[in-house]
Amino acid sequence: MAEVIPLPPHPDADYHQLYWMRLHYIGSAAHLRAMARFWAPLIADTAGAIADALRPAAWRTFHTGLHYELHSRKYAGSEWHQRYATLLEPQILYIVQATARSHGIPWGVAYNRMHFLGLLVQDHDGIIHYGGLHEQPT
Repeated sequence: MAEVIPLPPHPDADYHQLYWMRLHYIGSAAHLRAMARFWAPLIADTAGAIADALRPAAWRTFHTGLHYELHSRKYAGSEWHQRYATLLEPQILYIVQATARSHGIPWGVAYNRMHFLGLLVQDHDGIIHYGGLHEQPT
């Protein structure tokens, strides 16, 4: 596996679908950690949920709820969702997916067009933001 997901994506790439497929196979904290590193530029809004899930005391709750949500198609509960729902649908992946669907174009084309128009901006740390760079705290 590459160190970090390649950006910009190939026009035919569907990173939303690829992310969902990978999410289904998280079986250990090591898998989650590796996935978080690989997807880091596109899933920055999930950092808090990932840090929480990687705590030894929280891993079982996280993993059980993830299994309910993805495999059993059962609701993991409101407490689980408050803690981990951003992992199910990271903001950038969701926004690009919604744009792709609304215009009937592939995910990669939507991402590249949004980036070209300045709707997706990569900061100096390589993180993608929607709507431009976020102001840095002073």
